[in-house]
Amino acid sequence: EKLQEIAAIVNAMGRPVYVVHLGDLIESFNGKNKKNTWKQIEKHGADVALAAYDVFDEFFDSLKHFQEAVIMGGNHDRATSHKEADPDSEIAKIINGIFERVGKHKTTFDPLLLTKEVDDICYILSHGDKKITKQDPSRLVVDYGNSQMFNLILSAHIHHREIMGDAYK
Repeated sequence: EKLQEIAAIVNAMGRPVYVVHLGDLIESFNGKNKKNTWKQIEKHGADVALAAYDVFDEFFDSLKHFQEAVIMGGNHDRATSHKEADPDSEIAKIINGIFERVGKHKTTFDPLLLTKEVDDICYILSHGDKKITKQDPSRLVVDYGNSQMFNLILSAHIHHREIMGDAYK
């Protein structure tokens, strides 16, 4: 319901739409990402990955001017109970792979970091749980940004909104 409300607002703007999901598409694939998580989860395994695909597919269909979705892998998007055994967010990779194979909606996936340039802004995107994203934000801009544009780093993982800093670089 919330996604349909968002679609209505975005559709009223009549502009091209890029969807960015910064990771944790699912809570748990096997119900064991956190202690006793499996007790509260209605779906896991293949069912949760397919349900996530269905939710996103319906949302993308509802966006009149959908252009592309960028999907980042998060620490919960893994097929194992320990992140060390699945550092590439295999479940998010599978969900993106379904989109690529079906071919109805353009998606891009990365388990680590992506840049996307839209409307003269260079977005540096990550889930925020990987070592690369823990470095000085200025370094991320120098290494992955575009010096000819405004650069904006977006990440998730911390579970609250926070402005980390601003720099000339």
